[in-house]
Amino acid sequence: MKLSLDWLSEFVDLADLEPSTVAEELSLRTAEVEGVEAVERAVAGVVAAEVLTCEAVVGEPHLARVKVNLGEREAETVCGAPNVRPGLRVAFAGPGCRLADGSEVAPSTLHGIASEGVLCSAGELGLGTAHEKLLELSAEVAVGEGLEAHCPARDLLVEIDNKSLTHRPDLWGHYGFARELSAIFERPLQTYPVADLADYADLPAVPVEVEDHAECAVYTAFAFDVASNPPSPLKVQRRLSALGTASKNLLVDLSNYIQFELGQPTHAFDAAHVAAGIRVARSAKVYPFRTLDGKDWPLAPEDLLIWSGDRPVAIAGIMGGAGSEIQDDTSRVLLESANFDATRVRRTASRLGLRTDASLRFEKKLPPLTARIAAERFFRLAQEGGAEPVAKSRHVIAGDLRDQPRPLSIAGGYLTRRAGTEITDRRAAAILQGIGFGCEIRPEGGLDIEIPAFRGETDIALPEDISEEVMRLYGYDHIPPQLPIAPLEPVDLNERVRGHHRQRRVLTQVHGFFECHSYAWFDDAWIERLGYRPERPLVLRNPPSEGKARMRDALLPNLFEFVSRNRRMREDFRIFELGRVFRLDEAGRSAEKNRLAGVSVVQSGAVKVDEHLRSLRAAVDDLARLAGLPAFTYRVEDQDLDSWAVAGYCLSVHLGEEEVGRLGVLAPAIRKVVLDGGHAVWFQLDPDRLAGRVFPPRSYRESPVHPGSWQDFTVIWPRRRGYGALAAELDRFAHPLIEGRDFRGVYEPPGGDTANYTFRYSLRAEDRTLTAEDLADFREAIVPFLESIGGLVQ
Repeated sequence: MKLSLDWLSEFVDLADLEPSTVAEELSLRTAEVEGVEAVERAVAGVVAAEVLTCEAVVGEPHLARVKVNLGEREAETVCGAPNVRPGLRVAFAGPGCRLADGSEVAPSTLHGIASEGVLCSAGELGLGTAHEKLLELSAEVAVGEGLEAHCPARDLLVEIDNKSLTHRPDLWGHYGFARELSAIFERPLQTYPVADLADYADLPAVPVEVEDHAECAVYTAFAFDVASNPPSPLKVQRRLSALGTASKNLLVDLSNYIQFELGQPTHAFDAAHVAAGIRVARSAKVYPFRTLDGKDWPLAPEDLLIWSGDRPVAIAGIMGGAGSEIQDDTSRVLLESANFDATRVRRTASRLGLRTDASLRFEKKLPPLTARIAAERFFRLAQEGGAEPVAKSRHVIAGDLRDQPRPLSIAGGYLTRRAGTEITDRRAAAILQGIGFGCEIRPEGGLDIEIPAFRGETDIALPEDISEEVMRLYGYDHIPPQLPIAPLEPVDLNERVRGHHRQRRVLTQVHGFFECHSYAWFDDAWIERLGYRPERPLVLRNPPSEGKARMRDALLPNLFEFVSRNRRMREDFRIFELGRVFRLDEAGRSAEKNRLAGVSVVQSGAVKVDEHLRSLRAAVDDLARLAGLPAFTYRVEDQDLDSWAVAGYCLSVHLGEEEVGRLGVLAPAIRKVVLDGGHAVWFQLDPDRLAGRVFPPRSYRESPVHPGSWQDFTVIWPRRRGYGALAAELDRFAHPLIEGRDFRGVYEPPGGDTANYTFRYSLRAEDRTLTAEDLADFREAIVPFLESIGGLVQ
């Protein structure tokens, strides 16, 4: 955003200050200044002239022989501007005047006509870029009077970084910055000049209906007649041009002018086109709409519109519609000044790609009070600009202006403690009063503060906000820097979080999983397809969208959706997520827990289901082993199963006697939803119980000196009892030569109740190489044991 020092100086005296000083102090105390640039205008020697006659040049239909009145004399020139006409007041540059492009005006003869000077466009004087039409002057500039009296030859623009203003809606206009400069340099702030529209309270009301004040906090409407729509005063034209906005006419310019001056957008309708009154309501359907720039936009049902009867006339907070704007023959104006919901304006503007100066300001949550002030300012400037406005309605205010100050108190010594240096109550009160706050010092110390209504409610609400206001204007450079006093001690390691990180590394780096992150809520349509019913879901009052109100109480349903999305990208893949789940406890309170869940998919047919389940179990086993925890034990489950589990193919995971999770084969009903073929296995665990120590102890064992041997055995075991029970039985056998035991595989004969489990025993002696007698002795000891627990396959 750019600020004109010429404009600012109307409200606070900056005459003796260097622009660099102004820029530096604003950066230190208010908002970051990105640079200062000069605006040069070629107005030296240029005077106001009145066109007396216009005669077409023979053979040159686009040129006219023009006679002008310069006050003390008349002059003649040739002009090709389309808007030249008798009675027009224009800028005349005589011989010796230098134009904005650097050329010097000299007498000449064109088509046999003596040209004594140039009738100037705005571009030729440095008042913008328009060169097609003549600059039209208002009656405030007397014929023969020099333009320098109304238009300084030089202005300076201070460019502010918009990102530093997102929390300060009061600073999106010149008057807000003038207030800041008044406080910074301790200079008087001029009162903002407005008309008192309360004088017209006895006039009829314009019909105004606001469908939802949550989307339009306040809407004001004021109707008045105008005798004419003259050119804007040169002050208005020069300031708009300095900010890159071309002048059109007084009534159109004033909306732009007040927007840049106060930060509050307004919109002027031709009252003849909104005679049915005003209604503020959503579109309610897909609606094509043409804005005043001639472009068509596809509106959505949730877009907020301004309606006249059943016809939309503007996109609320963004741009007016074609056909209802001010025309050359407009005689009655309906002035809108409103406050629209920032989120609604931002969503519509972003979706359409239609960002305007108005939407930019509404998106910053403007205070409602400025809607009234802007309308009062508009009428005052229309009076001063020569439109001769006559009120035809009262100033209708639909909604709450929130124009009362908001109370806030801070304790004695609070600001000193926050700043780390003494800031007295008297000094703080003076600073706050300088930027428009009401402030009283309490006898016992501390301040009773009234936050002005022009400061946004999200900007100033807490004592901390007051401390920021005081300290920035007190000057951070006046606060001695001091290192915080705190003990320098190492932070305790968070074993739980470190455990989570280890689990992620084990799954991704060792077992080929990809980590995923899903939303913290369920999609109702998706879990309906899965046949999953959360038991005690935590339901959001303000869900992100329809059908997404229930928070997830398990991770697997959302992971299954990821499987469905990726099933055609890769045949075989593994994914997992570590995140929070939510549910209501028995007392109806919100309960949150961490969960670790994963899915392994094989669609290629490369791995059988049982092998697939064992490989997943190996990944789960590593989570305990690498955390230094005891080995998991497993039990076959066929009751209290989730919808994705299969009885007999679901294992509960136990750490000691405590169940810490489950794993199993994906149920056929869900497999048909998420896969085109193949199978999948899943697991879900409590990651906090698997955290273990941050640095589990590692034991060192020297490499053996003597070679070892091994023997394989296949044991017959009932399927229903499961692998865990068999492993527990095998653990009962001890022999001095056993170095370790590894599971090698299982064969399940079709239709049988038993399965054949194969194990490999590693054998070694510490003091010698094993002999055939050693191996025979071992076999003689273990075979009877294996036969006793279930049977041995010979």
